[in-house]
Amino acid sequence: MCNKIIFIIFLLLLLCLHFDVADKIRYISTERPHVMYYNRKFLSYVNITSRRFSRKNPFYYVDLHFNILRSIDNNFTMNFYFAQDVGNGHFRVILDMHEKWCQFITMDNIFGVAMKQGKLLKPCPHPPGDYHLYNMSIPVENIPRSLPYLKGRIYSNITHTSLKEPICSGYIDMEIKDYKKQ
Repeated sequence: MCNKIIFIIFLLLLLCLHFDVADKIRYISTERPHVMYYNRKFLSYVNITSRRFSRKNPFYYVDLHFNILRSIDNNFTMNFYFAQDVGNGHFRVILDMHEKWCQFITMDNIFGVAMKQGKLLKPCPHPPGDYHLYNMSIPVENIPRSLPYLKGRIYSNITHTSLKEPICSGYIDMEIKDYKKQ
């Protein structure tokens, strides 16, 4: 009898949690982007911004603008390093991503999807010229639920693989949040 009561309470608790979660939308808040360095032999300018469309819309969108002076192909490597926010700084966790440029654009399920969403649709290799990527956001359903933290910083750099020369580096603060539907 006692086991049945505990089981019923457990089921009711699960139902309450399910309906509470169903009323929420999960999204990624990306704030305070910063370009720390860019190599003037490869890029003439780089600008990254993060914004919301309105106060009522919780979703953040990232705009990236840059001018390439030389074509970019698989000789370039994208590196992403994740750091957890620990209150007074950021502690690097054992979660890194390293991909060749063309493979990153076409096959990456997290940042590559955002770049395509921002209209980086030209086929690889990317020729010299201006690139303006608007309204990029990371699809939260592509981020593993097993991510060890919900708040942190994403460091990124692009390196010329054969020359071992840094091309660009920067970071953006991120937080995975729940937004209650209205």
